[in-house]
Amino acid sequence: MKNNHSIRMEDESFDKLKTLAKAQGIGIGAYCEFMVDYIAKNGINPKESINALIQTNNKRLNQVIQWQTATENNALHKLSKSNEEIKDILLRVIELGLLKTS
Repeated sequence: MKNNHSIRMEDESFDKLKTLAKAQGIGIGAYCEFMVDYIAKNGINPKESINALIQTNNKRLNQVIQWQTATENNALHKLSKSNEEIKDILLRVIELGLLKTS
């Protein structure tokens, strides 16, 4: 059998809690249990702004994207340089008459 507990909260907070629970189609008690489980599972500190976490994640994501872009640009630059070298070699071979063109 479950023990029932009461908590004190401001009316404004209680009204918000009712609205949130109703939007999810569950009772206030069940909603509170889900909130506690969610907070514990995800390591969220409800006192802190979630915006700070989002900003940290966005910063890290931007770093990964910048690294990927730099890596791709470096690879493309090397390919372009290799293509230029091959082109120069082929032009030199044609100039020397070692390769006939039609």
